[in-house]
Amino acid sequence: MVRIKISKILEQKIRRGYPWVFHYQVQNENIKGKAGDLAVVYDSKNQFLAIGLYDPESEIRLRILQTSNPVDIDSDFFEERFNKALVLRDNLFSEGTTGYRVINGESDGFPGLVLDRYENTAVMKLYTSAWLPYLDILIELIKKKIAVKRCVLRRSRKVAALLETSKIYSEGHLLFGDNVDGPIRFKENGIDFEADVIFGQKTGFYLDQRDNRQAVRLLSKRKSVLNVFSYTGA
Repeated sequence: MVRIKISKILEQKIRRGYPWVFHYQVQNENIKGKAGDLAVVYDSKNQFLAIGLYDPESEIRLRILQTSNPVDIDSDFFEERFNKALVLRDNLFSEGTTGYRVINGESDGFPGLVLDRYENTAVMKLYTSAWLPYLDILIELIKKKIAVKRCVLRRSRKVAALLETSKIYSEGHLLFGDNVDGPIRFKENGIDFEADVIFGQKTGFYLDQRDNRQAVRLLSKRKSVLNVFSYTGA
């Protein structure tokens, strides 16, 4: 397990919920660790402060998973986080919405990872290769917790550059389920949309613009509207 030393100032920030340790904030040199290794931060009194995912190729060396009390980082740990994310979204969407974000990175305790759902298709996007060793756990959780037929893997530019020579995790790699043979249709506030989950922006759609699209819908009723330089109505 990797051990990371930081300043007292950063200690206080982490206690208040700061989720990262950048490369220039690591005070000990010659750390031996690979992407996905667990790294522990101890405070100035040599007491446990935090544990997270280490990534030697990222400017963010450590993405924090847990603070204050040490815990086992295993499938049970991630399942508890997944359950909390789902509970937060209970009753949030009507039957007329089948496209939404299931996991929102640091906000849901999965730093550097987002998971979006488009009807029966899940799209996981990684912003750090530190999650690659945990893909099997994540895949099983997705199968167990949400009723989708497939899951597609997307990568940030930096992760894609690191995996450029890898044929296993190419852009749009199918983690499980049926192949994607075209845009995925889903509903948002009763309106049909399509998302290109393989090559589209982000995971295929700007789901965070839902309220704006609804506002435009109400303002443009019975009007002719020109959508200029806009991505899928966003």
